[in-house]
Amino acid sequence: MDHATDLIAEGIGLAILGPAGVGKSRVLHEVAARADESSMTVLSIVASASTRSIPFAPFVELLPAGPTQDELMMLTAARATLEQLGQSGGVVLAIDDAHQLDRVSLAFLLSVVSSHAATVVMTSRTGEPMPSDLVDLWTNGVVERIDLDPLDRGDVSSLLGRRLGPITPELEEELWRLTQGNPLVLHEMVEGAVGSSLSRDEHELWSLVGSVVESPRLSDLVLSRLSSLPAPLRGAMDIVAVGSPIPLEVGRLAIGEPLSELEERGLVQIVGRGVGRLLVPGHPLYGEILAASLGDLRRQGVYEVLTTAAIESKASNPDPLRAAMWQRDGGIMLSPEIAIAGSREALSRHDPELAVELLDPLDTADDEVAIGMGRSFRYLQRFAEAEPMLEGRSPFDPGLATEAASIRGQNLAFGLGRVADARAVFETAAGKIDDPDSRARLANERAMVSAVWGDFDDAMAASQAVLDDPVVSDVSRAAAYVTLTVALGMTGRSEEFAALVDDARKVTTRAAMEMPFARDQVEVMWAMALMNVGRFDDAIAVVERAMRERPNPLMAGTLLGTHALGAIEVGRLPLGLDKASEALAVQRRYDPFGLVPQSLGLIALARGQMGDPDGLADLEEIRLPMPAPRLTVWIERGRAWSTAAMGDLDAAARIALDGGRIGIAGEHFSWALSCLHDAVRFGRAEVVIDEIRSIDTSHGADYLAALQDHAEAFIAGDTGELLAVGRRFGEFGCLLLMAEAFARASRLLVESEDEIQAARACAVAKSAAAACGEARTPALEACPDLVSDREVQVAFEAAGGLTSPQIAERRFISVRTVDNHLRSVYRKLGVSGRDELAEVLAPAVDLFGKT
Repeated sequence: MDHATDLIAEGIGLAILGPAGVGKSRVLHEVAARADESSMTVLSIVASASTRSIPFAPFVELLPAGPTQDELMMLTAARATLEQLGQSGGVVLAIDDAHQLDRVSLAFLLSVVSSHAATVVMTSRTGEPMPSDLVDLWTNGVVERIDLDPLDRGDVSSLLGRRLGPITPELEEELWRLTQGNPLVLHEMVEGAVGSSLSRDEHELWSLVGSVVESPRLSDLVLSRLSSLPAPLRGAMDIVAVGSPIPLEVGRLAIGEPLSELEERGLVQIVGRGVGRLLVPGHPLYGEILAASLGDLRRQGVYEVLTTAAIESKASNPDPLRAAMWQRDGGIMLSPEIAIAGSREALSRHDPELAVELLDPLDTADDEVAIGMGRSFRYLQRFAEAEPMLEGRSPFDPGLATEAASIRGQNLAFGLGRVADARAVFETAAGKIDDPDSRARLANERAMVSAVWGDFDDAMAASQAVLDDPVVSDVSRAAAYVTLTVALGMTGRSEEFAALVDDARKVTTRAAMEMPFARDQVEVMWAMALMNVGRFDDAIAVVERAMRERPNPLMAGTLLGTHALGAIEVGRLPLGLDKASEALAVQRRYDPFGLVPQSLGLIALARGQMGDPDGLADLEEIRLPMPAPRLTVWIERGRAWSTAAMGDLDAAARIALDGGRIGIAGEHFSWALSCLHDAVRFGRAEVVIDEIRSIDTSHGADYLAALQDHAEAFIAGDTGELLAVGRRFGEFGCLLLMAEAFARASRLLVESEDEIQAARACAVAKSAAAACGEARTPALEACPDLVSDREVQVAFEAAGGLTSPQIAERRFISVRTVDNHLRSVYRKLGVSGRDELAEVLAPAVDLFGKT
């Protein structure tokens, strides 16, 4: 206990593990009590098998406004509550039976631990399956593990002596045989047997006068103890066992007067605070064993009692999903309103199957029921079933009408591919609604549909209309900025983006609670816009700052992927591969934007440029229902470079052409141009030149313009233009592209028999390529070997200002060898000394600080 208390004081979490009945819950309670005495805020959370099917049920008390339909918003709101509670001295989150947490609650727990929003103390039962993410917390040392083992023989003897006094050796032996040191089993066995199977003999020794139990099953012991309760208490325990955890007000109505006596006897306990207080069994095993022993009729009667109490206490029930599930499990329909409210909660916690199950007994002639079913079917990707539920619905309530149009429009666009019909639904509904923010919501959703389907003109028009409305809320403006910045970033309109990015940041920051993704999404697209103008270092800094200042685990995959893209474009291939792999690992756990294919494409893209085609296998397994530029471009780029790594450059160029065309069709012009430019790098510029020329780069996208100029110089075979565009790539920090442009120029100069200029271009190409690390691209492989790698290294350092002795010391060679290399380089490059050498290698030397 002292060790655990010290850990909590230092802000170190702990996991108390052990089999059922060894005292984990009691230790957790004592640790929490000590933390409470030290002025820390303690939140007691109980997970159970019955709540495992209800997303976020254990933490619902942390949501002041109740659960939302956005999982990230719900997690963010809960963390905000923790942070607010912790301002006066820290928060301890005491979680009993953490292995019973549902997926969403587990994600929240991991977020709390990683962000240090609270100090977590948890129990978990060994001998049962546990989520790997939970196990990782103590195996990786994030929290400290404390194991509670059963008592040894001496401790059992001591405990029995303290409780009973002297006992016969035979009784001690029998109790040890049956309990094997499990404290709860021992406790329940003794308390249930005192006065019946146990009695004092003439020597005042407790002895066994009958069979304690037929077998050492804890369920028999628990039921034996509970069976001695008066009928009102036993009936009340049935309610607690079946319904746990029960909102306290519901429990009071359902149980009545017996509740106080149950609490006094330690058979139930109240956890939580405020409206989030919950009624649970005094020990989890009580509820599990008692609930399993009930017959169907008794269980159904309990559910009816609980549902009726929930209806009466509707205003004070913080979790309507529990009431809806009681109603469902009891096979009764006391309240359609409870079923509808419960279905909304199920969807907000991302359980559409449960939402459908709760609504299924109701009549879909009711608009609210039909819309709820349509929403659930869309969530389940049962788009064809959703459409009949939504078509023709015109609810009188404006909020419900907005929701119906929103759900139907998204179902038509993203589920059924009927984009024109979706836009019509958004526009028609918006024309009938007076509320500005409801109209803005539909306009933003129309913009989102247009953006995803590649109509960025319509996306920008719809988003701008929202931004031009002076009365809409920051939430509506934030949503508009998200779509508008995507459109500007993808179409390469960097100047327009720069003019509005500051306001977009301010608005999305103000709307962070309602739209937690928005600020980071703007930052991602700002990073893309910075890349389009060639400011790659600034772009990567934007992403790194976003991850540092707002460590949102649910946006980590997107930010890491953007970092990977920037690193790959400038030729930092090992870094790009690492970041793409990190992004994929995050997205394997949670992928709200469906970006796993993009990360796989980035991994293959980096590997392919390192001469490794192994990334192709993962891409071949991807099956998209329809081309989506935001994914397809990256899949095709990865496929193209993997194919090039296998030596088939013609096939690689055709793949790049297909990917670029998909990007152009979807108006993802910046990504499309990078994909098409890959074919230029394969030496097949003529295959893609028409498509490259069709892309407008006149909006300040200097990097994209350089890609076009590179293609034109390649087609023309103009060495002067190749060298010029190579220098531009160098100024952007894109050393790999710089190396490839100089390598191509070197090859053309050899063909024109200008060996000195060819050697100069070769030296710059090799210098830039060396800064990229492990690059092995077709253009570099085709570079003439006019200057050796060692000569380039020595020449580069000499041009950078190092003396021969300094170079010799660095390279572990003699000064004489350095001078020999320099004389060879001077001859090959046609220079007379270090000053002229520095001038020839200036394009690479000047960029050394960026490598």
